[in-house]
Amino acid sequence: SDKTSLLHSEDICKTAEKILNEKHSNRIPTGFDVFDNRTGGFPCPGVVILAAPPGGMKTAMMLQCASHQYLHTDFEPCVVSLEMAKDEIVERQMANLANVDFGHIQLKIMSKIEKEKIRETYKLFEKVGRLTKRRFSIFAPTDDVTFIQVANEIAPFRYNIVYFDYLSLLRNDEGKDDWQFLRDITRQAKRRCVKDKCTYVFLAHLNEQGEVKYSG
Repeated sequence: SDKTSLLHSEDICKTAEKILNEKHSNRIPTGFDVFDNRTGGFPCPGVVILAAPPGGMKTAMMLQCASHQYLHTDFEPCVVSLEMAKDEIVERQMANLANVDFGHIQLKIMSKIEKEKIRETYKLFEKVGRLTKRRFSIFAPTDDVTFIQVANEIAPFRYNIVYFDYLSLLRNDEGKDDWQFLRDITRQAKRRCVKDKCTYVFLAHLNEQGEVKYSG
């Protein structure tokens, strides 16, 4: 039998003892205290779907989580942007990290004080990376891609957590309906997360009935 897939009674006992001796949690903190205090954060390895209606600040939440993980934990995040160019993601991160009005950044009407706040914020951002050797990465593919293609592309970097912005922009080669596609992506991600020792987080839209939707 496959020893990695099948546990007999003696293996179960050994696994229980291993868990008892573990010093670190298998959770990745998000930086949202209410959530982290109740759950410990995102499971690692694991698959998470963050869903909200359009305009529900999903990208802002994603960037806040990823930035917290880079700045305040030992985990390395990667943001896969399927909607925005790399510069657009950085603009949103600037607003989030430095607490500066995003409209001012987007319209290039930042005050001197706002620009200085952003520069000081990114001095710290760079210092953390330099001292800890951690990475915060943004991957913005220019072609339509599937989940498996992205997972294969970034696997050599061994990120601890990878965010996909958005689920609906992953390529659906077979034209499957929303639920079939969601099932397939979830199944693929569950298999890959164990192999890659990584957490995959997918941002998704909710429709008016509160259901995750793939298209649109």
